[in-house]
Amino acid sequence: MRIKKFLLIVPVFLGVLFVSNTSAFAEETSGFGANVIQGKQFIQRNAKVDFPIKLRYEAREAYVEFASPVDIAGYSYAFKEMQSDVTIIFYTQNNGTYSDVFTSGSPIFDTRKLDLKSVYKVSVNASSYNGSILSNLAVYEKIQLPPNDVSDIKEEFVTHNSVKLTYKFPKDNFGSVKVFRDGKVIADAVKTEYFTDKDLQPETEYTYKFVSVSPTGKQESKGIEYKVKTEKAPDLTKPSKPSSPILTPKDGSLIVNLTNYNAGVKIKGYHIIVDGKQVNDSLVTARSYAVKGLKNGQTYQVQIKAVSAWNVESDLSNSVPGIPQVQVIPDIAFNFGLTDLIESIKNWFGGIWPIVAFSIAIPLAFIVAFNTKKLFLR
Repeated sequence: MRIKKFLLIVPVFLGVLFVSNTSAFAEETSGFGANVIQGKQFIQRNAKVDFPIKLRYEAREAYVEFASPVDIAGYSYAFKEMQSDVTIIFYTQNNGTYSDVFTSGSPIFDTRKLDLKSVYKVSVNASSYNGSILSNLAVYEKIQLPPNDVSDIKEEFVTHNSVKLTYKFPKDNFGSVKVFRDGKVIADAVKTEYFTDKDLQPETEYTYKFVSVSPTGKQESKGIEYKVKTEKAPDLTKPSKPSSPILTPKDGSLIVNLTNYNAGVKIKGYHIIVDGKQVNDSLVTARSYAVKGLKNGQTYQVQIKAVSAWNVESDLSNSVPGIPQVQVIPDIAFNFGLTDLIESIKNWFGGIWPIVAFSIAIPLAFIVAFNTKKLFLR
């Protein structure tokens, strides 16, 4: 675990040398491997004091307050004299406390690990007038790792001048997201799992970068990039009138076949109109559409209307009449009899018998020749 600590003294060679009257901060080799950060001096009877601190008589208490709550990973202490029990108390932001009591049988110096969140004050109290002398007290701040990047970035919508992206926040040590567009910050402290960017240029590629920021604002992730290209600017030209559809009658229905034509703009689908009423619920994008629920033998007038990619509708095509009907298999009359069939078979066999005879004669000739040879060579 990476840990920082802020020291309240210049470290001493414990048990041999004690340094007094100093508020400097230095490296501490307590086993935490922490870096040193600056803190405040202890307060005793409303005045700043340096180590060693004499906890005696009316001045049996000293404390230090932090500018903002910190998470504590542990502390180290050293007593020069201990003629009274001493209590070290950690005050947390949720009105909780943690305390350690030291007696004459306790080690005069030690390092203790803790896991306390949001500590804003530490106090040292001697229980009797005889008191003790505190030669050092170092508190170690737990430093969390930087937050992870956002994940699962997706495009919710992209238009010619706007983009909306969604993503998922990391869970640990996360406060907000900072958003960059092409290397420039365009939004700070975004706390929603979506971001909308407007006033963009059509058909332009933009590179967005999302950087996770810790709740304190002091730590940031490396950031993750996502590229988006805006769409073409809308063409509000009205599509030209479509050609008439081709109808295929079926039992109780008509199949409307749509043909390609040059509409002048990009077409994304069609509406089907039968006897002046639109029959499709959603835009027809296939090359054919079945209009069902019609009566056989009744004439229906069918028209189509093209819709551009920007939802501009064309004029109606010319109407085409269609009549649903039951499909039947026509009767087929045969004009030849049994005699004709026999004659046909005879003619067919007469055409193939030379082939059959030839295919039999060749292997038979080889057999005869082989046996004749054996007869004379005995």
